[in-house]
Amino acid sequence: MRHNDFLDLAPQISEEYLQQLEKKYSFIMPSMVKKHVLKYNGGYPEKNVFIGKDGERYSVAYFIPIKYEDYHLEKVLDLLRDNEIFPEWLIPFADDDGGNFFCYSLRNSEIGAIYYYSHEFDYGEDPENQVTYLSSSFDAFIDALEMDEEDDEYEDNEM
Repeated sequence: MRHNDFLDLAPQISEEYLQQLEKKYSFIMPSMVKKHVLKYNGGYPEKNVFIGKDGERYSVAYFIPIKYEDYHLEKVLDLLRDNEIFPEWLIPFADDDGGNFFCYSLRNSEIGAIYYYSHEFDYGEDPENQVTYLSSSFDAFIDALEMDEEDDEYEDNEM
């Protein structure tokens, strides 16, 4: 796995707390995700751009902490599930600057596959149509993250 620094982390969480969360929301976190959140619990990735197979750039703004912050996974899940605007087979783990989510799949045929969920749709449209496949696993997704060249170009022009 390539190294990627995560900045501004929330306090660490316990495996016992993760088990309580899984029980409360009736899902099992893939081992790759669990390992990551036990180590980092949120934060801003230094390498934050994923390039999709179609050449589309997806910029990760923030990994959602499991707890200890005002914005945490339980709050996000409660909001998404109450509003029924989010596929139940996805669990968000990060977001972009526009409030869209990076999620992992709970489907038996592809547990841990990574998807991008866009909330930009009209009321009544099927949320399933707002989901884009990105990667086969959490580790592959993290490994594929790159430095944001546009930020580097902006900083170079400022000097």
